[in-house]
Amino acid sequence: MNRIPKRHHYIPRLYLSGFVSCKKKKQLWVLNKKELKQYQTSIEKTACEKFFYDIDIPELGFDYVENAIGEVESNAATAINEVLNELRIPAGDNFNYLMEFIALQAVRVPSTINRFKSFYKSKGEKAADIFADSEESYKKFFSLLDETLQVKYKEVSYEKIKDFVLNKKYYIEVNNLPLMILMFEMYEKILPSFLKREWSIIYIKTGIDFFICSDNPVIVYWNKPKPVSILSSHVYQMIEDTEIIFPLSKEVALIGQAKRQFEKSEATVAHIAHINTLIYKFAEQFIYSTEENFKLSGRNKATGIISIIDYNKPNI
Repeated sequence: MNRIPKRHHYIPRLYLSGFVSCKKKKQLWVLNKKELKQYQTSIEKTACEKFFYDIDIPELGFDYVENAIGEVESNAATAINEVLNELRIPAGDNFNYLMEFIALQAVRVPSTINRFKSFYKSKGEKAADIFADSEESYKKFFSLLDETLQVKYKEVSYEKIKDFVLNKKYYIEVNNLPLMILMFEMYEKILPSFLKREWSIIYIKTGIDFFICSDNPVIVYWNKPKPVSILSSHVYQMIEDTEIIFPLSKEVALIGQAKRQFEKSEATVAHIAHINTLIYKFAEQFIYSTEENFKLSGRNKATGIISIIDYNKPNI
């Protein structure tokens, strides 16, 4: 079935609108940190891919996941406006909606989906290696195939299969459905840890400077040395050892901790540069900003002294 290409935003327009340089045109600056290119564009064309959340289940419809995500966004809209307009963490249902929005944002991005893809591809490669490990393994696997497939491939020798597998003459394509299932499973695992944290607001007075955001905007900041090996979902659950930092707009950022240090605090230039630097480092590929240049923290390699620098073409 041919479908008209549809853009799915993995960073929602509702959220991106808080970082625009021109509210009328709804434009912002995009930095591709891998290609070191920067350009200005509209939020309609930003942080999106065609059919990114599509699933091919006729009973549910291709847009089932996209619609479910849209419901979370709609629920959170009032809570987001409450934080931005009144500089306070909402209570009750609005608090829950805001946490659902942030937790979902942590798992719906390409960096997370690509990890899921790598997981399934790794499993497929291991299965292929077992299949070609010996002629006995090959015959055993072949006997489990559908009769039609057995007839189709009966002339294919074990040696050909072994060469095919060992020389990686195959490509594993992962269907979107298991990726979306993993996305929602991870969302359900990490959401309780967002709800348990105590949240604070750090805000910028208009005109001082601004926060940036990225294609991976939910930041996990470790208060203690990070374990060598840890599952992605477990990171968020280590409440005592981590802080969650989430830029909500160009003027407001949220910090989720085990124990809140403050309710709200005005950001200094140093705070802005520190948070922006974390956002830059955690970004998978794209950084979104109100203006072309923005504040970062830079460390002098010789002295170790940290200073505030303006981003103007990557020397980071």
